[in-house]
Amino acid sequence: MNKFIDFLTSLKLTVLCLVCGFVLVFIGTLAQVHVGLYDVQTEYFRKFFLIRPLSDLNGSWPEVKYIFPGGYLIGWVLFANLVAAHFKRFKLSWHKSGIFLTHIGIIMLLLGQFVTEMFQVEGSMRIEEGGNSNYSESHLDNELVLIEKGGDNDVVHAIPEALIAGGSEIAVPGSPFTVRVKKYFQNSRPALMSQDADTAEQISSKLGVGRRLTMVKEASTQKMDDRNFPAALVEVVADGQSKGEWLVTNWAADLRLAGFANGRVGARYANLNTPQTFEHGGKTWEIAMRSQRQYKSFTIELVDFAHDKYQGTEIAKNFSSTVHLTNHETGEERKNILIKMNEPLRYGGETYYQSSFEPGDRVTILQVVRNPADWVPYVSCTIVGVGLGVQFILSLVRFGGRRRKTADRGDADGAKGDRKRRRAAKSIADKQASKDREAPAVSRTATGESPS
Repeated sequence: MNKFIDFLTSLKLTVLCLVCGFVLVFIGTLAQVHVGLYDVQTEYFRKFFLIRPLSDLNGSWPEVKYIFPGGYLIGWVLFANLVAAHFKRFKLSWHKSGIFLTHIGIIMLLLGQFVTEMFQVEGSMRIEEGGNSNYSESHLDNELVLIEKGGDNDVVHAIPEALIAGGSEIAVPGSPFTVRVKKYFQNSRPALMSQDADTAEQISSKLGVGRRLTMVKEASTQKMDDRNFPAALVEVVADGQSKGEWLVTNWAADLRLAGFANGRVGARYANLNTPQTFEHGGKTWEIAMRSQRQYKSFTIELVDFAHDKYQGTEIAKNFSSTVHLTNHETGEERKNILIKMNEPLRYGGETYYQSSFEPGDRVTILQVVRNPADWVPYVSCTIVGVGLGVQFILSLVRFGGRRRKTADRGDADGAKGDRKRRRAAKSIADKQASKDREAPAVSRTATGESPS
């Protein structure tokens, strides 16, 4: 046990973790070229062990797999090493209070990053002038939804895309339906060109939008500023009876994508975002594949969007949104809230940044971030800074004290030396005077002087 504790608290383990971290960042950067940023984050940094083929680092390398510590493993071992070493080696005292504060700040920073990694939620909110929204949409994640229509109180039953990709039968919680996945594309596009007619991988259907929209399989994108648009052919079954096979895709649910397709082909793809509905149990149900949504207890209305440019140019100087916020649960209303670059809105544990806008300057796009540990970096860095400052001041005071003691000791030694020198000089003078008194008289004849 003692050997394990010695190893856990050793500086060698600290150095090993740091070296592994540097190597992981390096190979992750290389792999980003071939597998994409988001895949690297998931497969390299959000795993305890990394088991990947060498071809991730270079597309021409063989498919031989290698094993390396993942980001979670390196981070947790480094955290345990820091905490264990702190409790073993450091004893709380006034002289080491700065080091103690610095370590506390670093520990908080590591824990805060883990909380952020696990619980942060990001999305975007698109609002037209005069319109409002009560949900944000994920940029990466999608979902298949069955919506029980009920006027103002629709009930949404959502299935994550990951389950659809599995290609199995899925019982929809809270509903009488089972969804059978017939075909699934991780990325797709509408068959816009004539040569697409011969493409083997296609999806269409005899119901809803699938009667005039054919989806063609596309290679999944790896670009940071791009995203995949899935498509699937699903059969809805209730009480052993089929409610039909439906083509579901973001292209038929996203207003911007539907507008793009309509612009490329024309009337054939007009109104692609018209809801696909069917009847069951005397109720109307809607089915769609869309970006994953996070609903809010309040609505944000866009009153005005401003896009300022530098005079005489098309270069953006500033863009901002004036919004009204209404909380339906508390009755709170906040009017004329200005959201602009570097001045976000913070409400309900979320932060709303002015992210982008659409051509025409009538649609704003707000980035929505929920991070329960967003305050941790500020507090931990402040604690580290205070700790370093306290340690510097204490070291400076101790250094000054040692200098004063050395100077005082030097002065004392100098005074003592002066006294010794004075005593030595006085002793020499006394001895010389004593010799002069004891010396015999010298005859003047001996000196060559004539007697008078």
